[in-house]
Parts: sequence; structure tokens; C-alpha cells
Amino acid sequence: MVETAPVALVGRTLSIYWPENKEWSKGVVTDYNSGEGKTCVTYAFNTPKEEFTWHDLRKEMAKGYVKMLNTSKVDVLKAGNTPAMTGGPVGAAAAPLPAPEILEQEAEALQRKRKMLEEQAQMGDSDLDDSDSDVTDSDSSDEGEG
Repeated sequence: MVETAPVALVGRTLSIYWPENKEWSKGVVTDYNSGEGKTCVTYAFNTPKEEFTWHDLRKEMAKGYVKMLNTSKVDVLKAGNTPAMTGGPVGAAAAPLPAPEILEQEAEALQRKRKMLEEQAQMGDSDLDDSDSDVTDSDSSDEGEG
């Protein structure tokens, strides 16, 4: 009996039918998102041509679009990172962190920008205060004319 709980399928090799192409494609289940109920299937697994797609395997299994292949489970964590960890296909390297000096420069630039925006906001508030008094002055002068 084949395990069909989506998280239990991680590491299993399967074939999925693509009706628009009228063909079956072999892939490895590399991740599962329980919040969305979607399973990540990676095609050309652990190769330079690797691509992944999120599927609702329960629906696709009900349509007969999924065939489990009798192969041993793949250790997807040893092969590389999962899409949920990197936002990309399995085995994709995480972006390197910038050097500390670059982070400091960016932090200083953000602080300067924040100060400038705060000054502009204060100037904008004082402009609003002046414009409110102008409206009040013109309103009171209109009342005197009527």
C-alpha cells in the first residue's frame, strides 16, 4: 500500500500527467505546504535543468493524474534545500549575506533617509497648521461680508 498523506510523500518519485501537453512527467516530491495543502514536485531533480511546481496532489490523484513510481525514497535534505527554505528549487543556494561594512552603509543611508522624511513630515504638519488658519481667517471674513 502506498502512503498518500502529502507529507509522507516527500522524497517519493512519481509521474504526473499534464493534460495540456498530453504527457507524463517524472518528478520528486520535495516539499509540502500544509497551510495551502500544496505539494512541491521537482522535475529534473538535482540537475541544472531542475524546475518545480506546486500541486494539489489529492485532486490530481482523484483525477488519475498521479502515478507513484516504485523507487526508493530520495533524501531531499541531503540533495539540497527545499523550496520552502530557499524560495527556489531544491538545491538552490541561498543568497550570500552582504559584508558587514555594506550593511552598516545601508543602515546609515536608511537613517539619513528616515531623518529627512521626518523633517519633511514636520514641515508638512506646519504647512497644514498654516493652511488651517488661512481657511479659518477666510471663513470668518466671508461671514462678516454676508
